[in-house]
Amino acid sequence: MTHAKRLWRFAKAREWVAASCIEILTRRDIDARPVKRDVALRLDELVQVWKVLGDTARCRADAVTVAALRILILTGQREREVTDAEWTEFDLDAGVWKIPVSTGSDCVDQVMVGSLSWRSLHYVAPQSGQK
Repeated sequence: MTHAKRLWRFAKAREWVAASCIEILTRRDIDARPVKRDVALRLDELVQVWKVLGDTARCRADAVTVAALRILILTGQREREVTDAEWTEFDLDAGVWKIPVSTGSDCVDQVMVGSLSWRSLHYVAPQSGQK
């Protein structure tokens, strides 16, 4: 719908058409609703992704991206929680990741960081200026 409207606006701006015949339409008019998809990888697919992440010939991602993908797989946290995480949220000695709850309060969700996640974090810490 958006692309069609842009096309008609483009044509109208160049005076190829007198008016857009679809400008007044909305998604509701044509019942075009985005389809929400729930996609989850099977365990065997996750194993394949994990193997590729460790194979530098097949995976050209930098170490931070590889660590983030591994932490996503290991913790099951949301992508945004992993990519927006700050080093101050991690207590690597205790094996805990304290994710701030987005309610504006001081509440946090605690995620236990397993040994594989811990190793991934320790590997990228020096590369990101952390000790």
